[in-house]
Amino acid sequence: MLRFRRAAALIAAVLVLVSCSYSVVEARQELGEESPSNRSLSFLEGLRDRGYFDLAEEYIASLRADPNTAEELKPILAFEEARNKLREAEVALELERRDLLLDQGRAAFDAFLKDHPNHELAVEAKVQLAQVLYQRGQTAVLKAEESEDPADREAKLAAARAAFAEARRSFDAGRTDLEQAYQAFPVAFLDESDPRRAARDEAQRRLIDAILKRALIDYDEAQTYPEGSDDRNRLLDEATVTFKGIYDSYRTWMAGFAARMWQGKSLEEKGDLGAAMGIYNELLTHEDPRLRELQRQVAFFKVIATRKRGEFPLAERLARDWLNASRGDTGSYERLGVQLELARNIDAQLEDNYAAAVARKDELVGDLITQLSQVVAYASPYKADAVELLTKYRPSGPIDARTLAGLSFDQAMTRAREEMGLRSWENAIALLRSALTKVNPARDSSRANEARYLLAFTLYSAGRYHEAAVLANFLARRYPTWESSLGATELGMGALAQAYETMKGPGQAQDLQRLQALADYTIATWPDSAQADVARILQGDIALGQGRYPEAIEAYLSVKTSGRVLDAKSKAASAHWRRSLDLRKKAPEGTESPEATAEADKALALLQETYDARIEARVAPTDPDRLSNAADLAEIHLIEDRPAESLSVLSPHTEALSSVTSMSDRTKDLYVRLMKLQLQAHIADGQTDAAIEDMGLLEAVESGERLTQLFFSLGRLLEREMEAQRQAGDRARLEASRNAFEKFLDTLIERQSNQSYESLQWAGEQMLTLERPDRAIEIFGRVIEEFPDSDRLLRTRLKLSGAHRQAGQFKEAWAVSAKLVAENPKALDFLMEQCQVLEDWAAVEPGYWNVAIRHWQDLAKRLEGARPRPAEYYECWYHVALCQFNKGSKDAARRTLKSVMALSNTLGSPEIKQNYEQLLRRAGG
Repeated sequence: MLRFRRAAALIAAVLVLVSCSYSVVEARQELGEESPSNRSLSFLEGLRDRGYFDLAEEYIASLRADPNTAEELKPILAFEEARNKLREAEVALELERRDLLLDQGRAAFDAFLKDHPNHELAVEAKVQLAQVLYQRGQTAVLKAEESEDPADREAKLAAARAAFAEARRSFDAGRTDLEQAYQAFPVAFLDESDPRRAARDEAQRRLIDAILKRALIDYDEAQTYPEGSDDRNRLLDEATVTFKGIYDSYRTWMAGFAARMWQGKSLEEKGDLGAAMGIYNELLTHEDPRLRELQRQVAFFKVIATRKRGEFPLAERLARDWLNASRGDTGSYERLGVQLELARNIDAQLEDNYAAAVARKDELVGDLITQLSQVVAYASPYKADAVELLTKYRPSGPIDARTLAGLSFDQAMTRAREEMGLRSWENAIALLRSALTKVNPARDSSRANEARYLLAFTLYSAGRYHEAAVLANFLARRYPTWESSLGATELGMGALAQAYETMKGPGQAQDLQRLQALADYTIATWPDSAQADVARILQGDIALGQGRYPEAIEAYLSVKTSGRVLDAKSKAASAHWRRSLDLRKKAPEGTESPEATAEADKALALLQETYDARIEARVAPTDPDRLSNAADLAEIHLIEDRPAESLSVLSPHTEALSSVTSMSDRTKDLYVRLMKLQLQAHIADGQTDAAIEDMGLLEAVESGERLTQLFFSLGRLLEREMEAQRQAGDRARLEASRNAFEKFLDTLIERQSNQSYESLQWAGEQMLTLERPDRAIEIFGRVIEEFPDSDRLLRTRLKLSGAHRQAGQFKEAWAVSAKLVAENPKALDFLMEQCQVLEDWAAVEPGYWNVAIRHWQDLAKRLEGARPRPAEYYECWYHVALCQFNKGSKDAARRTLKSVMALSNTLGSPEIKQNYEQLLRRAGG
């Protein structure tokens, strides 16, 4: 239902918002009605009114390049160039295309305001920038409606609400300027012959239109919340009051009539169908010809309201009347919506067993299928609902060869689009291939290419990437001037990229070569297109993956279109950073590489530039691209030992995400990455308690084995951080890190499920390092219980003996080590552990000194015959001497040490030799 309601808002925003060509109106007044410049603007507006946006853009470019163009027209053309992007975005069906146009429009409006801050159109440019944000919100809602993942859908709705909030603030700021402009005119009556009259009326119209658009934001945002929710009802109430106020104040203005319609729609959404229907009927009785487009929209809303009242036969008749009166607008959003309404009302009558409908069931079902088949053939907000209803009456099944043979080209193409709408890819492939057999490509290449293009898209959607790539590549190279060749080349690159990613094996290298070749061709053939920038980014990705960092950077930084520049710069920053790491590895140990430092500085500068640009563009702090940008920036600050700077980047995003109740997989992954960086930064900055809070936040968004392994990997990072602090002699930070590390280990251990052998074993060993043997004993017991079949349990049992020994539980330690020795009588680690148990026991109960000395001597003699003698041989004799010394027999200790030292200069290792020398000095040798 949300999808359906939202579409109605979008249609009305496109078709009945009374934002007339203010720039053209003002320009005519400034330039003179009959001037060549005015005629140029009129022609430009005519192109746009007919939907010829590409021609309008070319015409603007030709006027700007023409030396005869009047100077006063040039800033107006800059404004119109930006406005052309926004107008095209309003009607663009492809959401990615709409996003690109909105980005380009925003950049163009920003450039106009920067170059012409005092121009008469500057205020209108600010309002248009607010409209860009509004359109961004609408586009985010449409993307949410297309998503099948509930978490992803909710994340996109949250992004839409953020965009609406920004648009609301922008409209409020623009309204202030518009009010000042209007109030500058005299309040007194002005005769129609007074030139100020038209200018004042125009200023008032612009002000009213801004107020209306501001109210529409409330209506649109309301649609992002569930029916009956407090947020939705509150926004609808606010919108209703504002719409009513506009209508009461401006009853004779077009904006007043539009506000009246939206007042009715808001009441309808609140469930006040009677009041809404009264407003709809009132507007439909007006005879003013200016209202005809508005009345088409009102009539559509009336169909919806009639269905909501349960008057299905009447709603069906109203829908048929609407469609009969509007036969020439096939594929328009409005018509598709009414067709869906007609099908809904037929379905409702059949479901409720209306006698008249049941008597005509076959006829009505056929009509329903016909209407829905047309809806699913187009990309629109109604498509998903139409697909759901169509599958109820026409379950998908394979199309037989006999049916295919009986279809004409046009029939096969129509059926293919229907099957594509139903995502029945194999049926669509069969129909398109059948269509290709019924057209002569030599005589009718346009229709043949249309079928080929759809076939390539369908093959891609079916996961048959190589087939899709071959066909798309053929279209791009054989017909470079065909209108959809650019689309084909982008499809081909996408197919080859998918083939490379998903189809492992010996053909991967060839896929990469084909992808590189198609990217090169795209850039050479259409250097200024958006697809060329897609190709440049792909070239950069290939070079980056192969370690060719300078080539990757060059490719990324050659991207031109504003919608992709920031992402490309972020990728270039990644290439600089990876190159800096590579150069540091190659630098001689203990030296700094100036080139590596320069590359790191370039990476940081690019990331900061893109991050600042996203903030300036009012990108929401929960937007995935901004999150990724922030994570990269924070990570470099952290690695470069700037934890405070890292935290300043991370905090706005982790705080914003902490209140998001549902996240897409990508956003969730980014949140985990950000929290991981924040935890490390808090520890590096000495904020132990904050680091522990970070762990709790991580547990709120992550669970299971993945979280356990994440904590495990984080712990290893913290361990390395502590070692670096220990080496640097930074005792204060080391103590803070130790405290955090201990709390971290406790948190990890307390997780009772989804532990791995590695995570628990590592935690137990770290507890030994931290001299917490009681916890270590508990953990090793869990390991033995939970992983009884592990081939690494001998290590666990050995460490368990060490934990008992450290805890002073010598009987338990002896029992564990003795059992290990009995099972593995030649295992040196176990034999040495048994000796160490006796030595530590003797330190508490001196009666065990002789037993310990004898065990160390026996083990040393067992190792004596090995050639070369292992380091453990010398270590055993060292312990013999150490036990003798601790027993109080210094002379015996000296004799033992000197006799062994006389036979060897190395004593197995420098560390053992140092131990011998130190103990000998203590014994008076």
